[in-house]
Amino acid sequence: MKETKDRSKIAIALVHEIYGINNHILSMSKKFEDEGYDVYCIDLLNNRTFDYEEADEAYSYFMNEVGFDKAKSKVLDCIHSIFNYYEKVYLIGYSVGATVAWLCSEEQELINGVVGYYGSRIRDYIAIEPKVKTVLFFPLREKEFDIDALIQVLEGKEKVSAYKFEGLHGFADSYSKYYNSKEKELSEKILNEFICE
Repeated sequence: MKETKDRSKIAIALVHEIYGINNHILSMSKKFEDEGYDVYCIDLLNNRTFDYEEADEAYSYFMNEVGFDKAKSKVLDCIHSIFNYYEKVYLIGYSVGATVAWLCSEEQELINGVVGYYGSRIRDYIAIEPKVKTVLFFPLREKEFDIDALIQVLEGKEKVSAYKFEGLHGFADSYSKYYNSKEKELSEKILNEFICE
């Protein structure tokens, strides 16, 4: 925790993908810190990280050793420990982290806003009604489901804005083979405006 005199008014809690706190999450943490925010990288995997080539193993580890309920509890425990020190707390998640952030979007006493990148498992929790403003970024397509149909349902929710980008799952991760700098830049423009509201 930062000293009071050095503390920002806004905290950003980052929730990683199945790979853990990797170079992508660390680079996003630095980006937000450089912009003047206090950043908390929430570790769901107990200091484990996986390479992108280990996607199947990483997904299996997350689902079997962590799961969405335990991940949500970890995130909320972190937010509980910091929210009194800030005027605003934003939760930003990637992939499974975006789904976890979505699950936390009903916690209006703790969180001021949620941003999720390519949270494909949100489709399993469509009954959630966010109590805070929530911005979701989706890729052009996913193998397992119809993104347009999901976006249509999500946009029917009062606090949700959903966007579809030309990139694929991982487009905002400069370490991913699907990285798309133009689409990342577009999404970050929306994200920055959201945080600065």
